[in-house]
Amino acid sequence: MRNFWGKVKLACMTGVVDRTNEDIWASSAAIHQQPAFHSGQLVAPGSAGPQQAMLDQAIHPWLPANCVAPWVPDLLGEEWTHRNGVLVVGSALAGFIGRYSRRDRVMDLKDYLAAQNWEAFQRVFFRDVVSGDDDYYERLCPLLNHPSRFACFDLVRTSLVVRSVAAMQRRNDENINTRWPDHRAVFARYAEHPKSKQWSTARLLGSQARLIIALGFTAEYGLVRLVANMGFRVRDSATGQIWHERLLREPDNWTYGYPGGKGRSLACRYKPPCWWQVEDPATGAPRWAIVPVVHPSSWGADPRYQASRTLVAAARLAIRAW
Repeated sequence: MRNFWGKVKLACMTGVVDRTNEDIWASSAAIHQQPAFHSGQLVAPGSAGPQQAMLDQAIHPWLPANCVAPWVPDLLGEEWTHRNGVLVVGSALAGFIGRYSRRDRVMDLKDYLAAQNWEAFQRVFFRDVVSGDDDYYERLCPLLNHPSRFACFDLVRTSLVVRSVAAMQRRNDENINTRWPDHRAVFARYAEHPKSKQWSTARLLGSQARLIIALGFTAEYGLVRLVANMGFRVRDSATGQIWHERLLREPDNWTYGYPGGKGRSLACRYKPPCWWQVEDPATGAPRWAIVPVVHPSSWGADPRYQASRTLVAAARLAIRAW
């Protein structure tokens, strides 16, 4: 599947207008002027938050003071709104800025900040980060069945990391981990920011696509909560049971838990195949199928997404009957 990204037709390359990406690019940096999100709170090593707000003059002396990079626009195929398209949703981006990140595929900060619009940014991001990225984007290829009918985005459209110490003009920031309770609070704060929810809502409602693939249980839980808060009814496709969020010991614990409880972990959804069916409560008409799969970082639990592809195929078959 490595040649998949070489065949894609991206919206950023074909002049497709996208108001959501325009808003992400234009307004996201201003979030870090708000008190609870201010970049000044992220200057100490060990701080957890967006790498885009942790740019370091010790690494790049040419940076202006308090420089913050825009968050990351959604990766859109040219026909991402197509009825037979797929929306692939993760939790948050890993660090990808050069000299701050461990991954092999990184983007130079000068290229990042030089981009005048989301399309220019994404063309470089696609070239330097997406194509050939064996840790994440290349692993998604088995889930994408058309070179232009897809959208890939995250509930948090920024790189949530733990800031490391700068040495030899570089850092090796670690990605946050919601196994840690304090990291859960960080993720929840950004995922539940009004702008984050606005962008995700616009992306879901802006497409006729009916298939949503959730990458990992954090994305799954976040999506179920999001569509429920949008007023939709969420039902387990196998049991018919309507989803209601159970009482959480801590309000941020949804970021590290299965929305369906212990009996509905990812592995339990393969046999029989089951997913979340999202319905209009007024008419009962189904709108989306949210299909959970393992996160690409846990790809070893489902190599090449073999089991997940069977699950996705079952969901597609059910969608055709809607």
